Amino acid sequence: MVNTVESQDIIYVGDFSRDSEGVFRAVEEARINAGLGLKTGFLHLQSKGSQPTINGYVLQLLEDGSVAAYDPDELVSARLVILIDVERILNTRLAVPMRVISDQVIAIADRALTDEHMAFKNVRLREIFGDVVIWSATTYDVLSGLRAGGLKTTGTIWESFGNIGAVPKPQPDRQLSRQIVGTVVPSRKDHWPANADEIARIWDCDRYVVRVLGAAPDHPVAQGMDVTAVHERSAVQFVSGLDALVYYPNGRPSELPMLAIGTCLANDVPVLLPPELRHVVGKGPIYVGQEGVAATLARELGPDRNDSITSFDPAEAHFRRLQSWFGGVRGPRTSSRRTKRVMMFPSNGDGLGHVNRLLSVARRLPRDVEPVFVSLSQAVDLIRGAGFVSEMIVSHRYAGLDEAAAYPWMEAELADAIQRYQPGAFVFDGGNPYAFMTNVVAKRRDVRNIWLRRGMWRPDQNNETVIKKRRFFDAVIEPRDIAEEVDQGASRQDRDGVSLVDPILLLDNEQLLSREAARRELGLHLDGTAVLVQLGPGNTRDLSVTQGQIFRHLQALPGVQIANLHPAISRFPAVPVAGVKNIRGYPISRYLKAFDFAVSAAGYNSFHELAQSGVPTVFVIRMTKELDDQMARARYAERLGWAYAIDDSTMADLPQRFASLMDPAVRTAMTFNAERLAIGNGAAQAADFIAELAR
Repeated sequence: MVNTVESQDIIYVGDFSRDSEGVFRAVEEARINAGLGLKTGFLHLQSKGSQPTINGYVLQLLEDGSVAAYDPDELVSARLVILIDVERILNTRLAVPMRVISDQVIAIADRALTDEHMAFKNVRLREIFGDVVIWSATTYDVLSGLRAGGLKTTGTIWESFGNIGAVPKPQPDRQLSRQIVGTVVPSRKDHWPANADEIARIWDCDRYVVRVLGAAPDHPVAQGMDVTAVHERSAVQFVSGLDALVYYPNGRPSELPMLAIGTCLANDVPVLLPPELRHVVGKGPIYVGQEGVAATLARELGPDRNDSITSFDPAEAHFRRLQSWFGGVRGPRTSSRRTKRVMMFPSNGDGLGHVNRLLSVARRLPRDVEPVFVSLSQAVDLIRGAGFVSEMIVSHRYAGLDEAAAYPWMEAELADAIQRYQPGAFVFDGGNPYAFMTNVVAKRRDVRNIWLRRGMWRPDQNNETVIKKRRFFDAVIEPRDIAEEVDQGASRQDRDGVSLVDPILLLDNEQLLSREAARRELGLHLDGTAVLVQLGPGNTRDLSVTQGQIFRHLQALPGVQIANLHPAISRFPAVPVAGVKNIRGYPISRYLKAFDFAVSAAGYNSFHELAQSGVPTVFVIRMTKELDDQMARARYAERLGWAYAIDDSTMADLPQRFASLMDPAVRTAMTFNAERLAIGNGAAQAADFIAELAR
């Protein structure tokens, strides 16, 4: 047992002595991790009945230093733990408790779990790893089974693919001038059709070179096949020499060779499967009955086939998948792959809305597009803490200067930053483009300018001159608003040519902590009613009177834990209040499920994050000229039945609203109304759009 905590980016936990789909997938992902500069560990659990020796491909990784090896009794931490061959983990008797520390654990199932064992297995995993386990699967039918069993799952399957980038198109066999058709058969049982006639009809050894990775069929037809054992060649190496992969099992085997199938699909190698596997594997393969295999192969491998140059990059795809699991912290990226930069320029708002939206997009940019931030906001340290390059131009607000005095040197500093970073695109998030900014970007013909513009502008404001500033931009992206039905502002009338995306959120649903896990991290009692108060930083308006009234009414309720969010960019220290716990956390959306209800401002980010987590809310609104139409947004939520709207100048209804929210039945109904909105996350849509303009 070690006395210090080893730290890795990713730790895979499983029985690494086995020749299983899970082990082979972990090996390929570890190779990709190494190329990305991510530290990877393998924690080996010797399960009952398994071989005493470690899998040969795992040994290669250990020998070349791509992964570190750990025993169950070693204390180790990781940003993400991935469990493979889950049933083997659960069937392993440990001499000492496992000592893996991570707040994100994903259990990947390669085979279906029986209903009667599903709940028990989930409980056992949570006993070992804590209340942070999320399930996924490598096939759609297994994932559906996990969901039907009531387990918390990822949004989609965990795709399998290998670390070969683009599979080279093989040349025909020089001696026989035949193309190569392969299949992967982990074991004889269920992976071959029922009889020899079917095998001979599907795999024509006279017309093609037929290669098998794994076990040959128990029929004389196997004499015409080239058979390679799984320990002699990996699935990725095997498929790199194929013209097509043909897999026709007898029914639905318990475990499919998804690594081989996925690697072929990612690299434009045709995959032929029986139609009954369509609901298992999904889009990509060619589904055809046995009788149609010969004609399909002749068409796909004939002289008129449509060859394509694949743009799929396994490292990029795997990295983007990992980004969503790293809780806002970006992993290393290789600078050699960088081709373009995007400069993110958030406006200097009172809160974190503009910064939050751009961070949401930056985290989802593809690997060949590098985001850099130049900010007027005091959130520069927060941006850097999220792993991004960030510079700050001191705002005239903080310098105590008027625009006429400050804009010339602010313009010079921005022009200098653009010259140094040479971005392919410049993205401004704000309500009113600054004159010093448009003076700079309008002169740069080599930079595509994008305005990320949220809606719900105040209808009582004259924004005609602001709308006309569209002429300085090549594109406008608008994240949709749940309340856009009641949007009466100028931006709603100016949607011609605007690219609409789903509401932009920093975190996806699977990244949100459960109620218990969030309360533990925030230091709240696991039982009882907990309320979040988040009114903003108060940098441009005094919140003390409103906050005091809210605290006073909440303190009158029995057994309520009150948490007050003190934003990271507040210029004022948190004021201690008896019975109120001041918390600092970013992003707060990660912890929202800890709370039974919230008292909040109705800015774009707070509003949509509370809806995303299904938190019943009292929106307390003070309308000022700087804000969007938060009252309309809050009243729309009230109409939908998941929130209450209150003007902070007349808070007489506040005690009544709080009393109502103390009723669990009322909260349950309001949560249901919020969750049925099922809002998506448009951050990836915006990122893809921006990346295309930057390239």
